[in-house]
Amino acid sequence: ESIMRYPVDYVRYAAREVRKVESRLRVGEDSPLSRDQLAELLKAIWKALDEVGDAVEGLQRSGRD
Repeated sequence: ESIMRYPVDYVRYAAREVRKVESRLRVGEDSPLSRDQLAELLKAIWKALDEVGDAVEGLQRSGRD
């Protein structure tokens, strides 16, 4: 498991990986990901979404001050 340096790195990594899968599907690959690869992609996506959620919460808190 790789540790991302900044929270936004999770978001950018997940976006890149989803883009790769989308392009493989577009060119007609039947199974662009193995079960393990899909599990890793989903893990990257939930980590990215957690980071986005944390950032939104931070913005909401700072807007109330």
